[in-house]
Amino acid sequence: MKIDDKKFDVLFEKKEIEKRIHKIAKKIQHDFHGEELIIVCILKGAFIFASDLVRNFDDFKCNINFIQISSYGNETESSGYINLVKDLEKDIKNRNVLIVEDIVDSGLSLDYLTKILKERQPKKLKTCVFIDKKPRRKIEFKPDYSCFELDEDLFVIGYGLDYQNCYRELNEVYYLDDSRS
Repeated sequence: MKIDDKKFDVLFEKKEIEKRIHKIAKKIQHDFHGEELIIVCILKGAFIFASDLVRNFDDFKCNINFIQISSYGNETESSGYINLVKDLEKDIKNRNVLIVEDIVDSGLSLDYLTKILKERQPKKLKTCVFIDKKPRRKIEFKPDYSCFELDEDLFVIGYGLDYQNCYRELNEVYYLDDSRS
């Protein structure tokens, strides 16, 4: 696929994405068996992943809420400054909370968000990411659940991940192939 004279190739196919999400959903459901769970979806990127994740729960009580943070920088890299744009609409004190994010790379955004939410005294606070992109870590952060791990520093789009706020709707994940751009 070509976008702005850049070549993108498939990294994760639709069937593999579905399989991994199903597996993670079952693990989360097992870990929180018999308890209610508040899903905190980080906008904008995680909405597709969060939607598919909760649809893979069977007979499991969850409440979905949204939060939005922004990180200023260029189109492929964060500045490290994080701003809370939209806060939760529900009190999480003494509740089980699962933060759902599309990708963790530097770790700064999820570290910031987990610190803010821990101050609100949840019963349990866990994180679930679609992609754990380790090469770009600026601080140590390990998500509790992840569908995919990237050991290469690839720029990825699709399945919620954007390029210039577009291409989130793609049902597969693509990476920028610098060797053929």
